[in-house]
Parts: sequence; structure tokens; C-alpha cells
Amino acid sequence: MKVRERMRLMRTITELENLRPRTLDELSKELGISKPTVCKYRKILRDVGTIVPPKLQDGTKWYFASPENFRTLDIVKEFVVQLKFDKLLPTTSVSPLYQICKETDTHPEDLKDSIRKAETVYAKFVEIWKSKHPDKLLIKHDKAMRKFLLFLGHNITNKHKTFYADNSVGGDYANTRLNDKEFQLGLEFMEKEGGIEYKNLFGIHHETFVRPVTLFKALPKVEMQFLEVAGKTLEYAQLSVVESKQGVRYDKLILHPKVVDMTFDLKANQMIVSDKKEIAEKKYANLLRSFYHEIGRLTIDIDSKRGEEGWLFQNRPLYTIRHSSAHMWMRRTNYNADLVASMGWEDSKTLLKFYSRVSTKSIMSAGVCQYCRPPIRESNEFSFCSASHAVAYLNGMRI
Repeated sequence: MKVRERMRLMRTITELENLRPRTLDELSKELGISKPTVCKYRKILRDVGTIVPPKLQDGTKWYFASPENFRTLDIVKEFVVQLKFDKLLPTTSVSPLYQICKETDTHPEDLKDSIRKAETVYAKFVEIWKSKHPDKLLIKHDKAMRKFLLFLGHNITNKHKTFYADNSVGGDYANTRLNDKEFQLGLEFMEKEGGIEYKNLFGIHHETFVRPVTLFKALPKVEMQFLEVAGKTLEYAQLSVVESKQGVRYDKLILHPKVVDMTFDLKANQMIVSDKKEIAEKKYANLLRSFYHEIGRLTIDIDSKRGEEGWLFQNRPLYTIRHSSAHMWMRRTNYNADLVASMGWEDSKTLLKFYSRVSTKSIMSAGVCQYCRPPIRESNEFSFCSASHAVAYLNGMRI
């Protein structure tokens, strides 16, 4: 390309970019040249300051004007491609990243510089976020920042003090649970403090161990099922839900008669609670924290370290229920991890490592059944030889 043509091309790119930022695809089509050539000259123009990203009337840079604009940045588009390749939902990472960059006025490209700079930017964001949203957690932002920095090529250890891996403390909460007595207390607490809807939410959540993102979606129709034990017909419930994190459909069972009764009034494709999702999730989380404090499982004025049980109760109160429900279902099925995993996990290894580790006490309890082979000593945790015997016992049957 001759010098005159090259200069004319660079002037055109400058005019177009300063008028409205465009993607490489758009510039390539408008100018009739290859994307590598466009990328090369645009980088030169940006480096020397000829191209200046326009600002909106209030001073906001164009790429912070909306999440959609942010996603048109080349670095973000490449990040989205990587997320899709890793079979991850882009929105769960890009939306928090947009908030981080916008609040700190940081172009995502600038996070390439160093981990130290990324830590400084994120510390600034945390300070801003907590001042605006004191009741909201930063777990999504922590995860998004780590994923983006790894995408940029930074070397981050699993136990990095700020950008730690989600599984860096894998198994630390695998014994966290409520016992059966505490579950009953939870139903009473939720009805008293939150009303019938939140009692129903707690009951269905603990029976089905759905993830929070699924819990606050409209549930499908609940189907009543029947089985016979010792000549008596008993009722339980079944529903099928898609866990959006995995994109997998799971069949869930509801055995506890009190919770089965809760499903009678639920209509297909109806939310369990009438509050809007954001309000309901926050209210439910706060109710759970208050309940954990009420039963002595959480000390609110003490900050537990990540990896300690109190951290999970405080920071992920809804996921605590998923852990607790996993333990309950392991006890209901004589610790058959494959059966339990089939209702909510990709495999039994994940279930056993992160949610319901089999303890020596569990090993010694295998074979005990509250219905047909009850233990000599009473326990606050009921174990059964099969799910059908769990239904029988929970419905008041005794041998």
C-alpha cells in the first residue's frame, strides 16, 4: 500500500472511530480491507492518541453507556468467545465485569498491565460497591474478575487472597448441614418471620436442593405420585427442572408430607413467592442468616474466614441449603451417592467432594433405618434403608 493511500486510510479510520466506535468487522466491511490491516492501523492511531473514544454528554465513555456497548469492545468479545468455548454462560461473567470497569472508569484492556493493578482496581470497586450496596455480596464479581484475568493470561494461584478459585477450598463445606430437628425449626421460623410463602420456599428448597437461580424461576407442574408400604398407600411429589448452570434437566422428589402439602396450591409456571426476584432473593437470604443465628450456627458479628463453616452460612446462605439437602437425601437412600447425584449433580464425585462427604459416623450408620431398623439411641438425623421407608416414617408409620 502506497504512503498516500495509507495516510488516507488512517484519516478515514480516525474519522469513523471518533464519530462512533466500530468493531473490526464493521470497519473491514466499510473500508473494504482485511481485519488484520484495520486492527494494525487502528492500534497505531489509538497509541498516538489520534483516536479518542467519544464521551456522552454526562462525561460517560461510550463503552460504559450500556452493557451492550461494553460487549462490542474487541477484548470483551474475545472473552465471550472463550467463555462459550468453556461452556460457561457469558452473562454471568460479562455483566459483573462491566460493573467493575464502569464504576472504576477502567478500560478492560488496562487490566492486562499487572495483577497489582488489577488488585488496585478491584479494591477501589469493592469500596464503591459496598458504600452503594451494603447488603449485597460480591461473589459474582470475584468470580468474573478471576475468569477475566486468567483469560488475559495472568498467573493466579487457586488460593490468591483476592481472586481465589471457586473450588480452592473444595470440600471444606462438605459436612455443612442442618439436622432434621433444625429443618423443622426452620419451617416454623420462616412462617413466623417471613410468612407462608417463605415457609413454602424454604421447604421446597430443602427437599429439592435446586440452585438459587432455578429456585426463583417459575417452577413446572408438580406431579403427585403414590406408593404402597405395608398395605398403606402413601403420597409423594415429583417435578422436573432444568438447572441453567449445567443446562441439564433433573427429576426431583419431595417426600416430606408437610412439603408435599405445600405444593398443592402451586400452579404450573408460577413462582413460589409473589415478590420480585431481586427482592425475594435478598429477603430469603436475610431470613436464612437470621435463622442460622437463631439456632446458634452463625455468629453475625464475627467474620468467619473462607473455608470455615460460618463463612458459608453468612456469605452463601442459600447454597447452605443445597449442602444440607444433599446430606438429608444421602441419609434417605442409605448413602447411595449415585442415586442422589442423579437428581442434581453431574456425577457422584462432585456430590461427595463438595456437598456431602461420607463421614465415619455415616459409615457406621449405614443399614440403620428409622422405619424398619431404628437405632437404639434417638438422633436428630434420620437415616433410612430406602426412600420408600423414608416416606413411610415421615408419614407417621411405625413397625
